[in-house]
Amino acid sequence: MTTLRGFAFMMAVALVPQLAFGDLPGPAPTIGEIVTECVEEYPTPRSRTTIGIGELVNLSIDPDSWVDPDIPIGSGNPYDYDELSEITWTANGDGTVYPTVGASTQLVADLCSLNGSVTVEASAEDAGLGDDPPVIKQANFSLEIPSGENVIGCIHGPFGAGNTHVGMRTNFAIQIAPATVNFSRVKFREDREAVDVTFPDGVTNIKQPQAFIPPMGGNVSTQAGLPNIHGDLLGDAPNPKAALLKAGMWANFNWERKVDQQFQDKNGMWNKFHSVVHKREYDASNLKARTGIDGTEWGGWMGPFGAQ
Repeated sequence: MTTLRGFAFMMAVALVPQLAFGDLPGPAPTIGEIVTECVEEYPTPRSRTTIGIGELVNLSIDPDSWVDPDIPIGSGNPYDYDELSEITWTANGDGTVYPTVGASTQLVADLCSLNGSVTVEASAEDAGLGDDPPVIKQANFSLEIPSGENVIGCIHGPFGAGNTHVGMRTNFAIQIAPATVNFSRVKFREDREAVDVTFPDGVTNIKQPQAFIPPMGGNVSTQAGLPNIHGDLLGDAPNPKAALLKAGMWANFNWERKVDQQFQDKNGMWNKFHSVVHKREYDASNLKARTGIDGTEWGGWMGPFGAQ
């Protein structure tokens, strides 16, 4: 049987507020910035955020940089430090990221047909001790498409021994612009117009149908620290010297061909980004010949030589 004194004690205990335990959000959590590194070694710096279409970029955040002080309730400690739960990654714009969870990810830039951009966002969340809002970090990238090309060198030959034939053969080293980004994952080709070439003798004829030529298998490469390099082999098959005879006299001769440079986008479409003119010249005074691009970049004069 409960006495009046015991009943009064139980009522007093019931009316005393109970001590709460747990944590409240303290100062906002922090984490380090996103570190970016282009997969291709060139061009430098690899931390650049202007990239070529198709480029790969590694991104990471140091999980040890996470700091999340929460305020404990009913504890004598000034702070409890909540752990990092996870980092999730998303890409908004012209690119994708994978994996989407973890301390690091990789951006794959889209093969755009026009210049573009992409923002990669990392969302770092706590383990729920103080239930803070996630910490958001961003890295912004500009994407560039091919815009032109530059000749950076050339080599000639090989040729047969003798002096019965005229012609030329030059392999031009071409760098796709801009050289400040990397296009190693882009497919390229040349769209060469159809031309019929008749030499001064009126007999020798070179039929050049339209041709789609993929340089170096369609891709460019890095050579000696220079990105976006491919070779462009230009020339004429060796023709008998008599091809340059007109009415019994040696005659100067030249012909040219328009070429559109194209790259392939993510939809499989070919996009023109530059046009050049491939030229051939024959000098009647010494029966030498050369080839060039746009009349500004020339291989050396060569020949005559033997049949190949």
